[in-house]
Amino acid sequence: MNRLLGLSAALVLICSAQVCNAHFPWLVVEKDGKVSFFFGESIAERNYKLPPTIAKAKVRAITAEGRQGVALAKVETDDFIGMQSKAALESDATVATQVTYGIYNGNRLDYFASSIHGKLPTAKSDSKPKKRSKLAAEVVDTESGVDVYITWKGKPLEDIEVHLYCDDGHEEGNAKTDAEGKVSITDKEVEDGLNGLMFGHTVKGDAGEFDGQAYESTMYYYTMTFVDPEDK
Repeated sequence: MNRLLGLSAALVLICSAQVCNAHFPWLVVEKDGKVSFFFGESIAERNYKLPPTIAKAKVRAITAEGRQGVALAKVETDDFIGMQSKAALESDATVATQVTYGIYNGNRLDYFASSIHGKLPTAKSDSKPKKRSKLAAEVVDTESGVDVYITWKGKPLEDIEVHLYCDDGHEEGNAKTDAEGKVSITDKEVEDGLNGLMFGHTVKGDAGEFDGQAYESTMYYYTMTFVDPEDK
């Protein structure tokens, strides 16, 4: 598969349909069940300063019983700069957040981040959640790896390039979604331990004003982390 172009330490730089030299917010549920939230090029870079707008993001835990907020506190060490929870999650859940970064080159940047705590489902859900973000993703465990389903306003999103990162930050592969909004990732690409996904969707003509600044389109970016199902 093609490799993502090299990433640098620039704050945010978007190049047409590709992401070049970019940082994104990431959510990770650690092995002890605590939640980490940081801003980096990949899941391996955890010591880049959180932009003020990203630091205001509200994180929630989603379970079969409902949703509840996750309290995070600022943490700054040599190895980690970001937010972390003091308490561990009590049960399997998906933690998620949605936040607007701001305006860049006339574009509004909206970020979605999530992390799956627990086993991945073995079949795509047919149920429609009461609340769904505009840009959504579902990861399903398969016999040959994992399938990723991407939707926009509940409908499959075709021709979206999905990037897969391993725990040390290397990109293990990328592919585009089909007409069903699906990308299949093989066991050879999904590495032991933590894996991260990233993709984006630009809506041209989605114009408006944010914090007194006008924008002509909106760029939505989504990151997701999960643990290799074989490690569960």
